[in-house]
Amino acid sequence: MSPDRIRVDSFLLADAAKAFDGKLYIHGGGWNFLNIFDPKVARPITVAGRVILPWENTRNEIKIDIELEHIVDGAVVERAPIVRIVMQPQPRPEQPIALETATPFVFEIPGIAFLQPGEYAFVLSEEGEELARTRLQVNFVSEDGRNGSVAQ
Repeated sequence: MSPDRIRVDSFLLADAAKAFDGKLYIHGGGWNFLNIFDPKVARPITVAGRVILPWENTRNEIKIDIELEHIVDGAVVERAPIVRIVMQPQPRPEQPIALETATPFVFEIPGIAFLQPGEYAFVLSEEGEELARTRLQVNFVSEDGRNGSVAQ
């Protein structure tokens, strides 16, 4: 990656997370599948990661869009906006201008309902350019833990 571009070096799903003092504190993070017992019940999900900024971009606020894609047979069948995060970068380091700075981010989605099982992806973008994605498999299961069907 070019050092003069905004990029994301980590992006993951978690049960909970906080960004504090320039660091990420993650609880139950890094998973990529979700077993759902009742599709009608919304589930909270937290997304977390780090945006890497070139020196010259550290004075500007960052606007990151988070969207959720539903993917069937490799094709996106639905893409829904979740949120736009507007954040201030970490303070500009007192180093040579070639240095980058990392700004951690956390966003808690209070409740999201997955109405269909299958493959999904959370996508981060900035000004329409995709920066990162993290995928997950949604499984509908019965109370005994076996794969179930969608209750209509």
